[in-house]
Amino acid sequence: MLRKDRVLHLLLQLTRDQYEMRKENLSGITAKEIADHLKITSANASKELNPLVKESA
Repeated sequence: MLRKDRVLHLLLQLTRDQYEMRKENLSGITAKEIADHLKITSANASKELNPLVKESA
């Protein structure tokens, strides 16, 4: 699985988990959180997140 796919999969999972716990006060997910979970650098997490944001717009 490509790193971009792993980042997207984790982002979806963390978003679902956060929604289930705090339906009204969603705080967002940081590149650092993703980096920590996937054991990659924050820079690499950001590198994968930026195109995902552009794709979703």
